[in-house]
Amino acid sequence: VIAKSPFTIRKEYKKRRFLDPARKLLDGQTAWDREYGIQKILADKGLAPKVKRKGERFIEMERVYGKTIDSKMKDGMASDRTQRKYGKKLAREVKRMHDAGVSHNDLHGENVMVGPFGGIKVIDYGWASSKDRPLTMRERRKDYDRVLSRHKGKKYKAFRDSFEKSYYDY
Repeated sequence: VIAKSPFTIRKEYKKRRFLDPARKLLDGQTAWDREYGIQKILADKGLAPKVKRKGERFIEMERVYGKTIDSKMKDGMASDRTQRKYGKKLAREVKRMHDAGVSHNDLHGENVMVGPFGGIKVIDYGWASSKDRPLTMRERRKDYDRVLSRHKGKKYKAFRDSFEKSYYDY
C-alpha cells in the first residue's frame, strides 16, 4: 500500500465531490435538481423541449446529436463564413436565454453543440441560475465575456466579430 499525502487525499476528495451530481450545493439543491429546474423554465418559455422527472436521480431530456462548437472550429478548420454563421446562431440562442431570465454561468465551446444540419444548442445547465425577469446588462456580461474569452486568436476572429455584432442586433 502506498501512503498518500494529506494534500493528495484532499485533492481527490474535492474532485470526487465536485463531480458527484447528487451532492448538495450551497443552496441545498443537488446539481440534478438545478439542471431540471432550469430546463423546466426554458421549456415553459418555449426555448427547450419538455423535460420529465423519472425518480430521484433521472431526468429525461432531449438527445442532442452533433459535435461541440470547439471541435467543429478546432485548428482553423472552419471557414470564416462558417464561423460567422455559428457566431450569429450562438448569439441568438444566448440572447433568448438571457431574455428568459437564465444565466448559464458555464458557457464555453464544450457546452455548445452544433447539430448535423448546423443548428446550435446550448447544453449543460448544471451551474445556471434564473431570475423572474430578463437579465440586466451586467448579468448578461458574464456569459458574453466567457464566450469571447474562450475563442481568442486570429483563427476565431470571424466567430468573435459575428457573435459581438449579432448579440446586440437581436
